[in-house]
Amino acid sequence: MTKKLIFDKQSLEQFRNGYILVDNTALIDASSERDSAMYSFLSYLNEINCDLVTTQSVYQEFVRGAKDIAQNNIFMSLMKELGIEAVVNTEKQFWAKENVQFRIAYCQEAKNASLTDAGLSIYAYAHRNQNVGILTSNYRDMPESLFRKASFFSYEYNRDIRTHAVYLIQSDEVLTRTMTKYSNQG
Repeated sequence: MTKKLIFDKQSLEQFRNGYILVDNTALIDASSERDSAMYSFLSYLNEINCDLVTTQSVYQEFVRGAKDIAQNNIFMSLMKELGIEAVVNTEKQFWAKENVQFRIAYCQEAKNASLTDAGLSIYAYAHRNQNVGILTSNYRDMPESLFRKASFFSYEYNRDIRTHAVYLIQSDEVLTRTMTKYSNQG
């Protein structure tokens, strides 16, 4: 029996035939049980032809969390079942001149974010014209000065309530204000 899942299908319509970058937090929750709310949510995204993608760094972080070979196989199977492709987030993209202002602003605004989260965010920024979302529960890694919440949902998980959100890169106007704040320093 699928756990209770509450989300607004209409807010996800913008990702129909699009794609969402999946963070490690969503992968962990989806791997807990095949009838988990997160697994059902990711399956719903597949139903609306939303491609699920993650970066190699997130994929490695997820698989590294396996406690044994059996769990590792479950993790690998989950990725395959849900059609989650791990894309390469190249160093060139991370250091690219056209991404430098965003990278600096991200590192300043999300001070405690990991290099993996920075890479995921820069990938979304580099592909922002394709309306790519980031699915995560780590709202601190998605500062409002750089991201806006496109959708959020809640569900039961191990006798707790979890909330995840899909974030989009802010408008060019908002980004410019934030990035300009850091471009004049130094």
